[in-house]
Amino acid sequence: MKPTVFGLLAALAFSVAAPLASAETTSAVGAFNQDQALAEKGDAEAQFRLGSRYEKGEGVPIDVMKAIGWYRLAAENGSTKAQVNLGGIYMEGAAGVRRNYAEAKDGT
Repeated sequence: MKPTVFGLLAALAFSVAAPLASAETTSAVGAFNQDQALAEKGDAEAQFRLGSRYEKGEGVPIDVMKAIGWYRLAAENGSTKAQVNLGGIYMEGAAGVRRNYAEAKDGT
């Protein structure tokens, strides 16, 4: 009896989890597309979020050079969070980026 109950509970859990995962993926793609559109119009917060996505690989492949590009635009548009993250990349020499203390200090 117990294996049958366990099997039913497992099947129920999987049937609920699959649509939720699909909805999260669809939602993430929509959020990325929205950020992309806003970032291209100069929205510093959206530019920062795109930089963060590319740095961490959230919904996109990790691409530190794209992250730097978006962080730089966001920093130029007044995002202090982007300045901090950009400085951190140069301070640490992340993912093939050479350490550059002058760039790290400047943050733009």
